[in-house]
Amino acid sequence: MENYFSPIYYTSSPFISELKDVSKSDFCFGLDSIIKLKENNIDIIKTWFDNFDHLSNSLNLYINKKSAKNVHIDTHFVWLTQALEGFHKLAIDNKKIILKERLEKLFEVTDILEMKLFDIAKIKSLVPNIVKLRNHFIHSNNEFQMGQKLAYNILAFNYLLELIYLLNLLKFLGLNDNHLQGLLTVHIKGYHLQNTKNHTAKFINDYFAMENQNPQNGA
Repeated sequence: MENYFSPIYYTSSPFISELKDVSKSDFCFGLDSIIKLKENNIDIIKTWFDNFDHLSNSLNLYINKKSAKNVHIDTHFVWLTQALEGFHKLAIDNKKIILKERLEKLFEVTDILEMKLFDIAKIKSLVPNIVKLRNHFIHSNNEFQMGQKLAYNILAFNYLLELIYLLNLLKFLGLNDNHLQGLLTVHIKGYHLQNTKNHTAKFINDYFAMENQNPQNGA
């Protein structure tokens, strides 16, 4: 029997017979909360189905990140950067531009996070570091240096990039900034958003403390 391909949920490629358990706490937001935000929530579902095939390359990378077992965090990081790059190209701007410009555009969604999770100016300033780290893994580029806590730094980036991806995807599906603010308010104390806040805040504090000590070193 051929594997069933569903626009609701994509397992992985190549196909794996056993997925890791994924619970509600593994996600930033619940579908029930999203549906409640819009009076005509049928539009959200319709937009999802209408655009699934078009966005599938990007969506599959994100869902693989959530469902694949025993995957290293650096692979998660690469998948997330590729998912974001692909989403921007497919949903926002298909012109040939560099990854840094695509991420800067996608990071504009962080404006709604002010006073809720992060220092927004510092978050946006991390884009060049994310690009350098991605190039390090993709092109064996040794330009990137971030000290001995690299694994923890990748974990912080992964939490942040996943949130950026979801917020941009939800805006594409028809939610506005007020809807997204409402989602954050409902889920701000949830397991996933708290991890996103704590890991990213710690990374930012450590990184900018290091920058202040070594202003000539750069990223």
